[in-house]
Amino acid sequence: MSHELVQAFLTLRDDCIWLQTTFNYMNVLFESENSERDSLMRRTAPIFFEDLNRVLIEYFVVNVYRLTDRPQGMGRQNLTISGLNEKLKSDGLMNTVIERSAAGMLEFGQKLKDARHRIVAHSDWDTALNKLVLGVHSDEERKEFFFHMYTYVDAVGEALGVGPLDFRSTGGVGDALDLLRCLKAGQHRSRLG
Repeated sequence: MSHELVQAFLTLRDDCIWLQTTFNYMNVLFESENSERDSLMRRTAPIFFEDLNRVLIEYFVVNVYRLTDRPQGMGRQNLTISGLNEKLKSDGLMNTVIERSAAGMLEFGQKLKDARHRIVAHSDWDTALNKLVLGVHSDEERKEFFFHMYTYVDAVGEALGVGPLDFRSTGGVGDALDLLRCLKAGQHRSRLG
């Protein structure tokens, strides 16, 4: 096993952690059914929070697709699940847990492919003018994606001797919950208007 393979995995795991972190922000701010929270954001800065919601949704699509993209493109090697799997296979480190969890992640990535290509990365003529909705998935499918991601990262970490890492909870001082607490406490009243 090469040092480069371990570094590639650690970098990919950091990408997974960043995906989890940004998803947690989106989930805290926009996905939970909390009418008090929704009302607070609408009263405080409705345009900002609507725009932020769109940005986080698009960023989720980009980051999932980045992880599940093909191993090579435009003549360059991509740091993706498939690319890492090729290296694991060549080093004899592939196992069924890694294969199954990767397959689950790749399946979800395919659900977002058209949204990434036709809305987020490019503005497809027909999609934009007809306001088509692409990349639709259920909460259960998204939860399965994250389950597969955690399983994949832990299994690869164990195969490489790095070990597992639980990063489902990424909050801390200064996170989205602290923002909402400040807004609720009335600190937003000093804004203009």
